[in-house]
Amino acid sequence: MRPENYYRRLGFSPYFYAHIVFNLVRSQFAYLRNFEDIFGDMATSNWCQPFPKHTNLHQFIGQIVDSIFFEDPTERDSDDHSLRDFCEHYKINISGVDWGDEDQLFDLRLWAEYGNALDELSDEVFHILFPDVVFCNSFNSLIARYVPQYADAFGATDPRFTSNGRLRRVSIPQFVKKAVFHRDKGECRTCKTRLDRTLSVTLQEHYDHIVPLKAGGVNDLTNIQLLCDKCNLVKSSREIGVSNLYPRAFTIKS
Repeated sequence: MRPENYYRRLGFSPYFYAHIVFNLVRSQFAYLRNFEDIFGDMATSNWCQPFPKHTNLHQFIGQIVDSIFFEDPTERDSDDHSLRDFCEHYKINISGVDWGDEDQLFDLRLWAEYGNALDELSDEVFHILFPDVVFCNSFNSLIARYVPQYADAFGATDPRFTSNGRLRRVSIPQFVKKAVFHRDKGECRTCKTRLDRTLSVTLQEHYDHIVPLKAGGVNDLTNIQLLCDKCNLVKSSREIGVSNLYPRAFTIKS
């Protein structure tokens, strides 16, 4: 039995799917029609839950991967990326599946084994993409295009929203703070000041919404970054892109 703080690397081409998700988010307008199916109308409600452990990015990855599998589920992909390859890799018993029966194939989506396997793959891809805070910024900017539309239509009857059509600020759970502190290496994302209090007991970490709630941001792990007092005060509730600096594994100058 694995410890809870580990994810399972099962290796069903996670970088292949991470690449697809990364490019979909980067080239948002080229896939606008597809995104309307994911984010449009009432679907946006799914992205407004306060700090789910199955994050918005997990959910997005799962929907994209599922859509890839079912583009042509009867074909076995020559690059081992097909629905059948996926089922075999995750040891889903498909011996009785008629691959010529479209209704039976789509019923596969309802199988618990399929859902669990998709969650496993989504979690693996999530852990590739989550450390890239610039990507997280782009991903949450994508969601923020749809949240105000949902708020205009349904916010008045949705208790998660304020009267101004913004998601309510909620207390940030400890699991989010720990995950963000770990990802950001205990440093302010902007100025790189260390916030582990080994240098000064007066340093205070702040957990900041990358895309502010007033700009359509959501309460999700992927929309939080670590800032120091000064940088948090400067940013306030403005939408400022995250730092694109990441620590090297080793110094390049002796």
